[in-house]
Amino acid sequence: MARKKTEGLTERETEILSILWEQGALSVGAIRSHMQNKPLVNTVRTLLNIMEERDLVMHDGKEYGRKYSAKAPRERTQATAVRKLIDSVCAGSAQELVLCLTDNGEVDVEELKAVYELAKRRKEKKSS
Repeated sequence: MARKKTEGLTERETEILSILWEQGALSVGAIRSHMQNKPLVNTVRTLLNIMEERDLVMHDGKEYGRKYSAKAPRERTQATAVRKLIDSVCAGSAQELVLCLTDNGEVDVEELKAVYELAKRRKEKKSS
C-alpha cells in the first residue's frame, strides 16, 4: 500500500533542506553526515528522490558522485511553513504565535524589540 502524500515538509525533508541551504551542493554521504540520528544511506537517497519529484531539490546530473542542492528558496519555504503553523496551531493569528513564544520563554521582550527594529529596517529597505 502506497504511503499517503505528506502536505508540507516532513521533519527529514526540512532537515535536508536546511543542510543544503547552509552547506550548498552536497553528495548523499555528505548530507547524511550532517543529519541527526543518521539514517541509512538508502533512506537519504529515497528522501532526495521524493524531494526531487516535489521540486524541492535538484542534482548536478552526474551518474556517480552526484551532488544535490536546494531548489526551493529558503524564504518562500519558511514563509509557507510558518503560515501553516499559524493556521493550524494559532487559529490563524501571528500575534498568538508571538505570545506563545513569549509565554513559553522562547523569546523575551528585548528580543522582540530587536526583531521589531530589524523588521522595520527590512521594510524600509524593500520600499526604497
